[in-house]
Amino acid sequence: RGDQAGTRELVAPRANTLKFSLKLRNQPSQEGKRLVPVMNDCYILLFDQDTNMLHSIQDRQSNRTVRMTQEFLEYQANWDVKQGPISDNYLFAPNNTAEPSWEAVGMEMVAGTLVTDIRQYFYRYITDQEYIYSIHTRLAHPSLAGELLCQRIEQQYRVGPLDLNREAILRTSSDLNSQQVLYSDNNGYQMQRRPYKAFKSNPIPRNYYPMVQSAFIEDDKSRLVLLAERPHGVSSQGNGQVEVMLHRRLWNNLAWDLKYNLTLNDTSIVHPVLWLMLGPKSTMTALHPRSGVALQHGPVVLLKELADEETPVHGPHNPWPVTLP
Repeated sequence: RGDQAGTRELVAPRANTLKFSLKLRNQPSQEGKRLVPVMNDCYILLFDQDTNMLHSIQDRQSNRTVRMTQEFLEYQANWDVKQGPISDNYLFAPNNTAEPSWEAVGMEMVAGTLVTDIRQYFYRYITDQEYIYSIHTRLAHPSLAGELLCQRIEQQYRVGPLDLNREAILRTSSDLNSQQVLYSDNNGYQMQRRPYKAFKSNPIPRNYYPMVQSAFIEDDKSRLVLLAERPHGVSSQGNGQVEVMLHRRLWNNLAWDLKYNLTLNDTSIVHPVLWLMLGPKSTMTALHPRSGVALQHGPVVLLKELADEETPVHGPHNPWPVTLP
């Protein structure tokens, strides 16, 4: 902030906004020749102007660049119990592999002094006026004391409302040689190794696992960590891939589900948040628990209008300790 000459008025610095034209999902790219960098002291994020999609992330500590893309996909669920397994509150039984759920994507970048916000808007059809998905990727520009801020890539998503009998995921694909092994937590503390198992029946849902707070994939050089502020289902359906279930909207004709309203016909819009961290295993091992605590116990922002001469209010002191739940 600064003040104008001769006055006490505070002036906030303006952010610069760069908008890109709408791009089709199957639009050809020039193989990374038109990349836009967004960086801080820890990462360089490269976005492809030809596709409006994330292209790669460079970890500046190890100087390693990892190819990485993200997109929304949807599993289609069966609703008729006479036709086979159904998805509901307690079951996940997709008909087939997940398919892309959007046709076009727009992008804009808002660069400020403290943070750069990359906004991607995904449209189910190119003629739609309203987007069905979005990703807000925020890269902080902290001071030297902001290690946790620097080492995380914050992403907030908008998902919904979904079409009926759809289950929406965000799939992050990288060139990490993870051998299709995923790690996730059952209880917010202990990480479990989840190797992909090629089951003959229902291989997709049987390779889904709980992610109470975090999950990661890795190879011999780097680890990609995902931290969540709410529980999700997570899976690795391919080498270097990790997908997170973000939203579901289901209906079926099972009598039990109809009687007790367990069909999960949810028309809401959700806004989940994930933090991404990429780097050497030793660095990620040290930052993982600290960042998890920071995400779960974020600051609460309160706004209050201040008068010219604000009189402090001294309330009664509470001698009793505060017990956290």
